[in-house]
Amino acid sequence: MARGRTGAKEKIAVRRQAVIGYRAAGLTFRNIAERLEISVGLCHSDYAAVMEEIKSETETTVREMRTLEYERLELSITALYPRVVKGDLEAISSWIKTIESECRLLKLYDLPRPEESTPEPPLGIDPDLCSPDELRLLLDIMQRQKEARADETPAASTRNSGKSRESQRPGES
Repeated sequence: MARGRTGAKEKIAVRRQAVIGYRAAGLTFRNIAERLEISVGLCHSDYAAVMEEIKSETETTVREMRTLEYERLELSITALYPRVVKGDLEAISSWIKTIESECRLLKLYDLPRPEESTPEPPLGIDPDLCSPDELRLLLDIMQRQKEARADETPAASTRNSGKSRESQRPGES
């Protein structure tokens, strides 16, 4: 009996292949059904089954490609990050482009924006209205401000730590 089932599966596969071929040639389902001596309903079912199989295979392939591309982008972002933190403008530019690619891949630009949770744009600039060059300039300004604050912070923390030591009781650390 196993042989009979295999023969039936092969027969169905051949018939479905013929349905797709005739359909691609422009024949109607009724014409295909007449040529293959099957019902119009079976002709539709065969066509739908093949299309579903193709759709499933395509979705799997696309999902696998997206996963691979996401992993590549994450590796790029991770590799660029140390240079970005140091203020390397070329790395910042590449980092921005890579993150933009990741956002497009994940379709983050298609998501609705929550109005209430949107943070204030830095320096009163709306990043959505900026060109990539303006965004790079903005990042450069923000980096310089961060460095300026970092330069001020050690002196302030030394003064504060001195005061806090004076106010500590003996034996406290």
